[in-house]
Amino acid sequence: MKILIVTGHPRKENHTERIATTYRNEVERLGHTANVINVYDTKYELPYMNFEKDSLSEDDQKKIKKMQEMITWADELVFVHPIWWASMPAGMKNWVDAMFAPHFAYKYNEKGKAEPLLIGKIAKVFCTAGSYAFYYRIPCIRFFTPINLIWRYAILGFAGIELVDIKICDRMNVNNGLPPKGRFESFLKTIKKSAAHH
Repeated sequence: MKILIVTGHPRKENHTERIATTYRNEVERLGHTANVINVYDTKYELPYMNFEKDSLSEDDQKKIKKMQEMITWADELVFVHPIWWASMPAGMKNWVDAMFAPHFAYKYNEKGKAEPLLIGKIAKVFCTAGSYAFYYRIPCIRFFTPINLIWRYAILGFAGIELVDIKICDRMNVNNGLPPKGRFESFLKTIKKSAAHH
């Protein structure tokens, strides 16, 4: 399986990268192929969306085309980011705005109905949350959280991509800016288990 992992945290040293690395190492150990995009890396970073004519430079247009080719290449997309204000960081949202564009991720037919263009792909979302949030750990409640609805329906589902797994590690900042002892390590074990299921 071909897997594209997209990470979104503006700080270089962060839990997001550890989650992404853990997942990548495990899927590659299992014989899959994985590539990683860090939306804050200068290699991939894009200016915030501006709909004025010719607002994107030639280099930015090449970046978008390259990353859309990576999305097309992938069978599975994995998004890893912290939850800020019940959603994703601005850099990740900007990346989504640029990548999941009309005529690539979806199109409108002559009746004005949206038609998904990325059907057949699956996706996973792995997040961290600073506060204690029990509702992230109860499936029937987690389903109705903004982060699940945004990814499952507003972004991925709209493009025809099936969200098959969403995992959230809360309480990341309750102990003087650190998670309780063993909390994050336990979460990484669940990430490894997810790598075995596609």
